[in-house]
Amino acid sequence: MRPADNIKRFIDKAAVSTHPHADEAVLEAVLAAQRKATDKTSAATRPSLRSIAMRSPITTLAAAAVVVAAVVLFIGLWDKSAPAAYALDMTIEANQSVRWLHIKNFTIGHAEPREGWIEFGADGQARRARSQVPDWASPVEGAWVLAWKDDTVQRWTKKENRLMIAKAGNVREQLTAVLQELDPRQIVAHIADLEQRGQVEIVTEEPPDKTKPIVVTVTYLPGSDKPGRRKVLAVDPVTKLVNTIGLYEFQDGQYRQEGTIELREYNQPIDPKRFDLTSEAPPSAQRLDLSATNLGFPQGLLNDEQAATETVRAFFEALIDQDYEEAGRLIPIGTAALKEHFGKAKVLRIVSVGPATPTAQSQDKELTVPCTIEYEEDGKKATITLQGIRVGELPQQPGRWIIQTLGD
Repeated sequence: MRPADNIKRFIDKAAVSTHPHADEAVLEAVLAAQRKATDKTSAATRPSLRSIAMRSPITTLAAAAVVVAAVVLFIGLWDKSAPAAYALDMTIEANQSVRWLHIKNFTIGHAEPREGWIEFGADGQARRARSQVPDWASPVEGAWVLAWKDDTVQRWTKKENRLMIAKAGNVREQLTAVLQELDPRQIVAHIADLEQRGQVEIVTEEPPDKTKPIVVTVTYLPGSDKPGRRKVLAVDPVTKLVNTIGLYEFQDGQYRQEGTIELREYNQPIDPKRFDLTSEAPPSAQRLDLSATNLGFPQGLLNDEQAATETVRAFFEALIDQDYEEAGRLIPIGTAALKEHFGKAKVLRIVSVGPATPTAQSQDKELTVPCTIEYEEDGKKATITLQGIRVGELPQQPGRWIIQTLGD
């Protein structure tokens, strides 16, 4: 076998392990080989040590092995003394194991936060979610709670004491847009993507005290979707999960904090009752179940104005027939509530209905339909015109129309 083959085999063998004992064994073998080679030649008979060393297979082998042993030993020491620096990819990977999460979103100047609870599936997609908003964040409606599970969404407005249940429809897509600002699984991945596109600048600080959080400062650059904004992430040095996110805006020459997102209870299972408001809302709450498939007036080939007008006509025709179940399909407040509201006065006929006009300042498909009816109460006949009847499509059920309010 050629000396080169011996060298290759020896190097391959020496590079197998980086264990300290293996390193020492290789180094000792090399030194012994050197001693053995040099002892065979006395100083008096050595015309040129360099020329002999270059010609001798054993010393060439020894020199190569010394280099290998030194590299192996150096790699081993490097691995032990210099852990890898933090990178966003570490948090992205750690997030893959998150199944449950509790979020608190604080705004400067308000003690009570907006809150959210999310349960993720094994595929990483949100399966169930709950969001609740305090009074200060909803000055018109007041505090409300929303819960999503399976194919339904429940929303309880506390001031109105009303629980509405509707089909979920595209709630997952809508939730995803919201979570991009709140869910660390999406926040960090989105930030990494923005960095690749040159839209943010990221500065990472790892404190010498390894018990302190890693601080990641993300500044949105001009040309990004949020110029003048900044997020400061506090990352747990052990789990690599985000604990808090500070939200800042550039004002008066400096970044001023607007709020803080706290991420709590990673992977602590959430009570399923949090995602079901039917037992949480009080028995006195008005319940509007819009999830049934037979609700509303079917639009068919009618245009929106015709569909809205015919919805109002069908409702009052049902009242003329005292068919409260049919009327309840068009104003889904329940048969008992309809009897209470309309049982004392009998609707005799529809004098006029329409035309329908789009409701001012409404972003949804909503129209206003005036209607004049003749009715009888306590043996006396009279007519009344309802100018503010509002009609719109059922939530998440396009093409089916309901009366949202009869107006004043």
